[in-house]
Amino acid sequence: MSDEIIVIISEGERTEKQIIENIESHFFSHEGLKSLTFLSFKTNIYALWRALKKDNFDTDIIEVMRERDEEAARILTGINRRSISEVYLFFDYDGHAHPIQHEVETIINEMIDNFNNETENGKIYISYPMVEAIKHLRKNDNTFKDRCILAKQNIHYKHLVSQNTDFTNLTILSLSDWNYIMINNIMKANYMLNGDYQVPDYDLYRMQIYQSSLLQCQIEKYIKLTKQVAVLSGFPFFLIDYFGKSIYDNCTTAVPICSDLPVIISNKNIIE
Repeated sequence: MSDEIIVIISEGERTEKQIIENIESHFFSHEGLKSLTFLSFKTNIYALWRALKKDNFDTDIIEVMRERDEEAARILTGINRRSISEVYLFFDYDGHAHPIQHEVETIINEMIDNFNNETENGKIYISYPMVEAIKHLRKNDNTFKDRCILAKQNIHYKHLVSQNTDFTNLTILSLSDWNYIMINNIMKANYMLNGDYQVPDYDLYRMQIYQSSLLQCQIEKYIKLTKQVAVLSGFPFFLIDYFGKSIYDNCTTAVPICSDLPVIISNKNIIE
């Protein structure tokens, strides 16, 4: 299996690549794990949707990338579709980027419906509002559960995050940093869906927290009511989906950086 390839397709070139390279170094560098191949679509999810909608999503996303981008074609040289075992897409909600505002959630929902299996069309993960949500955290911060921003206005989010983060350099995120990022996003998702800012049992997590449920929660509890989205990163949910219970137990039994976080653990087995 080690010669099979995981393709990562993202919206941007720089920040997403830094995150993926850091993920690869910490989680995929062990012997026997598959290699990650990074491709940038170089524009937003709405442009990707338009490109795929023309063919009713019948076109293979890998071939779309190969045909539309010279850099992607170069990277994919010598790689055939059969050698690609999984495809993951990381895109931003970026609600202000589509000219027809009431279509935004419909488009995101359609993308999640069509990209729901990594071994077939691919599996998509959405960051709300943008990729920088991954670092919209401070290390002694128990207010992440309430962190929201306007959904469909350009509030210069990148600058806002740069003034409110302790994770300025994504190339040097440590495993401890990832534990903190994952546990905050897990608790935030549980709070959004159930009103409880705590770590749910893993089985409950698997039943309730996934990309379509998070989108519907964003629509019903945030966008419709307050015209905001709850800040949430897609990358922690990818890691948990990929590595399963072992990484879930690791991050939720690690000592939180902020000791005031109300972490409630159901599984006490710490995995070394």
